[in-house]
Amino acid sequence: MIKLPKEIVHMINVIEAAGYEAYAVGGCVRDSILGRHPEDWDLTSNASRNTLEALFPDAMVVNKKLGVMRITEGDITADIAAYRIDGIYKDYRRPETVIFTEEIDEDLKRRDFTMNAIAVSPDRGIVDTYDGRADIKKRVIRGIGEPSARFEEDALRILRGIRFAAQLNFDVDKHTLQAMTEKKELLTYISMERIREEFSKTVTAGNSGKGLRLYLETGVISYILG
Repeated sequence: MIKLPKEIVHMINVIEAAGYEAYAVGGCVRDSILGRHPEDWDLTSNASRNTLEALFPDAMVVNKKLGVMRITEGDITADIAAYRIDGIYKDYRRPETVIFTEEIDEDLKRRDFTMNAIAVSPDRGIVDTYDGRADIKKRVIRGIGEPSARFEEDALRILRGIRFAAQLNFDVDKHTLQAMTEKKELLTYISMERIREEFSKTVTAGNSGKGLRLYLETGVISYILG
């Protein structure tokens, strides 16, 4: 079982004691599996924002549209978002609409890479619909479902995937790499500020050489240097 900090366990237990589901999800779970110290904690739940506000009166609303709230307990802060299905992405970055759902599997389906689509609850256990733990063990970055569709939804995921490869010393799955290459022109829709942010994180990563090679191999470098 993946070990969660007691503060995160308590947050989840408060939500589940009220009759709802809650899981730690995303990068914090991935990093915990890898034995890394998570920089951020993310939770997901089928509890509504109104319910969460009642359970955590001191919580702050971060994004009303996406149902994201921020909870602090002790030294740990976590963002908690409602399970959701994303609508059409018209700008290759963010969904125009979202539909809140009761199913954790539907929420995991919308995420970028298998390694970031693992959910864990102290009582409910692990939900790993897309075999993210197997990919982490193989040190592979693989897009969920059809990778090209994930990049069409959010083109920044191309740069995030390369940055993860540099930070974690993972390889990119061949189909995901091919999709990065084919969809790289969608980066023209991403702000230069976000591109520079990802580039900076990649070139300062422990395996920056791998990131630079992927920039060249995919042709993404031309969208960074302008």
